Amino acid sequence: MSGSFGARTRLLEEMVGEGILRSEIIVDQIYAHRQHEDYLVKKHGGQAKYLETALFDRLAEHMEILAQSVLRGLLVPAMVEVTESITGNAIERTPILPETGGILKKSYHRMVLDNGVLRYNKPPIIPRLTQKEITEIHEAVGPAAKFD
Repeated sequence: MSGSFGARTRLLEEMVGEGILRSEIIVDQIYAHRQHEDYLVKKHGGQAKYLETALFDRLAEHMEILAQSVLRGLLVPAMVEVTESITGNAIERTPILPETGGILKKSYHRMVLDNGVLRYNKPPIIPRLTQKEITEIHEAVGPAAKFD
């Protein structure tokens, strides 16, 4: 890359682009937040802060993946890769309530948005349960299903 500093900076700006690239990972169940915050969930085979811990666990590695992709014009695919990596890590840490068959682990919705435009969308395997469906699970398995 030759030319003045200003010219090289403008070229770099053109290569990288501008705007906001955002990833969203949503655990889409009514009771997900409670499970995330409950430090007693270890008894159910997972841990509290399962999504938060997954985000920070390999942060340096994920930032490196994103940084390496910028100049190759592959930032969106790299963001998808990082999003899936974080999700996989979170799923491993997500509590399993035996009475629900691991619904929470199957409720992750992943998206990558580039300047507000949806570039990647992976809906959950199990969509958000209604309050009626949760009540039916409670009734089927008894009072042990205290997850909402």
